[in-house]
Amino acid sequence: MTGKPKLKLYMLTQNAVSGYDTYDSAVVAATSPTAAKRFHPNEDHAEWSSRMGCWVWSMRPTDPYESASWASSPDAVEATLIGYAHASTKPGLVLASFNAG
Repeated sequence: MTGKPKLKLYMLTQNAVSGYDTYDSAVVAATSPTAAKRFHPNEDHAEWSSRMGCWVWSMRPTDPYESASWASSPDAVEATLIGYAHASTKPGLVLASFNAG
């Protein structure tokens, strides 16, 4: 197979924070579970990584309330393979579940 690796779809979950105004899960397109766990469900927390070639977790919250909306580290996130992305899919967030309160 030549060209870039086919992206996979991962469901991200976390139990570090819960309740109102938190994300409980998300679906992302990524090349690996490690890369998937670096995505934050709120794209305001993402920054471009030329090394990884995609938008990834930023540790610079734009809003103090947002810092408590998802696990504080990718290490606290679980990534489960749920399928394969269409060839035209770019790495990134597909869908997020937010518990508004």
